[in-house]
Amino acid sequence: YAVLYNEIWTFEKQYCGQELPGFVNYKTFENIIRRQIKTLEEPAIEMLHKVTEIVRAAFTSVSEKNFSEFFNLHRTTKSKLEDIRLEQEKEAETSIRLHFKMEQIIYCQDQIYRGALQKVREEEAEEEKKKTKHGTSSSSQSQDLQTSFMADIFKHLNAYCQ
Repeated sequence: YAVLYNEIWTFEKQYCGQELPGFVNYKTFENIIRRQIKTLEEPAIEMLHKVTEIVRAAFTSVSEKNFSEFFNLHRTTKSKLEDIRLEQEKEAETSIRLHFKMEQIIYCQDQIYRGALQKVREEEAEEEKKKTKHGTSSSSQSQDLQTSFMADIFKHLNAYCQ
């Protein structure tokens, strides 16, 4: 939370005034989402390599179990498995990277996003009603504005991630 909070205020100072209707600050929102997406790309590639290694080990084990007495057949099988693994892994990595590049195009004007944002806003309104019933109130107007701004940015982030 603290990292996102600092990041939001850095962007707010840098891009203030570039808002679009429906957003507190679109540029801030867009940059935060891009950074969040970018941080997920390498773990996805690492997961691909781990899964590929697990599958390779399983197929190699089956090959050894069935062809251990036939050296040439076992060697040929391992070679074919390795060729297929390399080809499929390269294709999968290309596909993953393509998907992450496509995710860098931030598009928030569609109906799915609007629906998710509406849901997040309704949940926030319900929580606010509960706080009001319990008599919870803030102390300063300046702090309320800052909290309101941060809450609005987080609503957009939550809606976009859905």
